[in-house]
Amino acid sequence: MTEIRAISLIKDFSTRRVINNISMDINQGNFILIKGPSGAGKTTLAMIISGLIKPDGGSVHINGRNYYNLSRFDRYKLRKSFSYIFQNNIFINNSSVIDNILIPFINKKASKNDFKKALYYLDLFGLNNTANKKIYKLSGGEQAIIGIIRGIITEEYTDVIIADEPTSQLNEELEEKILKIFKYLNSKGKTILLISHSKKAELFAKEIYFMENGKITNYEKRIKE
Repeated sequence: MTEIRAISLIKDFSTRRVINNISMDINQGNFILIKGPSGAGKTTLAMIISGLIKPDGGSVHINGRNYYNLSRFDRYKLRKSFSYIFQNNIFINNSSVIDNILIPFINKKASKNDFKKALYYLDLFGLNNTANKKIYKLSGGEQAIIGIIRGIITEEYTDVIIADEPTSQLNEELEEKILKIFKYLNSKGKTILLISHSKKAELFAKEIYFMENGKITNYEKRIKE
């Protein structure tokens, strides 16, 4: 179980304050949507919360421990609770689709079940014939789906899924399929932190934070059955 508390976060890039005194609690099993215009600071906030960027002020507490005060080894152990889906995916271009999906297991050999799960998701999205193709031969939309599969393939071992605009390159049908997968994973107790401009995503979230100019400008709590 992973509980996260962000307290009075501040982050500056050059002379611009990108994150301006933001606090929020993320409880295990929540489904949080962060919305706002481009440049609002959404991605930076998610990266600070998940331990990828150090804030200039404030603190992030994961399971009661001040993350950025921990040793490098202890931070690494905590980060293993997170799974990431980046807006701009980084792939090994000369490797196959299946090898790129299984990158999260680079320090731990993928099991037969992990391999089967990768093939299952490829089939689910109609990409079962791409498993052995080089990743660079896929379209931008197909690569976006591979990035999503790579981000959820470790759900058995992680508690929190951070997804930054994962469906921005996908049509409505694929977007809904992805959101339903997030909903299913959330029903299994996984925490979802989703950054998205999508109106459809609002139907799946339990809490919605609206950002502008590095600040939380509005908050909605949705009642879910």
